[in-house]
Amino acid sequence: MQNWAIAVAALVALAISACTSSTSTPEAVSGPTIDDACTQLAKARCTRLDECSKDALIPKNWTDAANCQARQKLSCVQGQRAANTGTTPQRAIDCAMALTAATCTEILATVPPTACQAAVGTEANGSACAFAGQCQSSYCAIPTRSNCGTCAPAPKVGASCDVFANCGPALKCDATTMQCATPVALGGDCDAGRTCDSEMSCVGADATKSLAGKCQTSGAVVAAACEGAKLTLPACDSSLGLVCEQKACVAWTLVGDGEPCGTTATGVYSQCKSGGVCIKAVSTDKTGLCKVAVADGAACDSDPTKGPPCLSPARCVAASATTTAGICTVPDAAVCK
Repeated sequence: MQNWAIAVAALVALAISACTSSTSTPEAVSGPTIDDACTQLAKARCTRLDECSKDALIPKNWTDAANCQARQKLSCVQGQRAANTGTTPQRAIDCAMALTAATCTEILATVPPTACQAAVGTEANGSACAFAGQCQSSYCAIPTRSNCGTCAPAPKVGASCDVFANCGPALKCDATTMQCATPVALGGDCDAGRTCDSEMSCVGADATKSLAGKCQTSGAVVAAACEGAKLTLPACDSSLGLVCEQKACVAWTLVGDGEPCGTTATGVYSQCKSGGVCIKAVSTDKTGLCKVAVADGAACDSDPTKGPPCLSPARCVAASATTTAGICTVPDAAVCK
């Protein structure tokens, strides 16, 4: 699920986020207000994500549809109020309309619709930022355990996505190499460093023999044939709440804080709900215990073997570069100097 976690993190980071100037009263500008625009965008984003994931991702990553909309709106409003951003409330509305009209493949793809991509801000490279829309490059390089970053050129293929929070709108973080890569389309060659786009699996890749695989459509229905190792068959589409168990796709069960997660002795596969992580005593264990995401301002740990995580868009901001423990903090451009 790391890929989806990254994907979700990138989706929130690209939430429409800004006015055309750094005025302290942006709502006074004629046209749609920040509140109205962000309400529309949050509703469209969560509605389409719920529809396209067949009710799988909203309860997993948030509590429910209302919570998803509240958190997405929070991200949008914070970005809209950022100084020197190039995004306007009208852009948020345009993004909402684009999401409503998009296909599910487009909704779940790495690259968002054009109307939803980060705007061009006025901050030069090297300037402090919290949102991509503040930067002339449309990219804010934010370290993984911080809420503040620096405007920088958009990442290129091969750039690290282990150090920074995302790869930008055109690239995907390869979970094997932890480097930014151009997502490979259906039927394309794939391997470590050439990762398939959403809804697909890399089938047949063998690093020991220097063999590339092919991007195939992941299993999309219960009982579809699959392989966890993806040697001859694809895995299952996690964006639809499916996982490969005993060479057949099964629907995951969502469980709460402190409940067993992973594969149980009876073969039931459980995921943590409400943005949680499955904490295992040993990484190879099949079963662990859930730690759900905690509230803004609560203690957290970005190490997935420790937890608890934060509920998006909050990030676990560490006290220093040498620790993963921190406090759940909602991005705020005003503190990034």
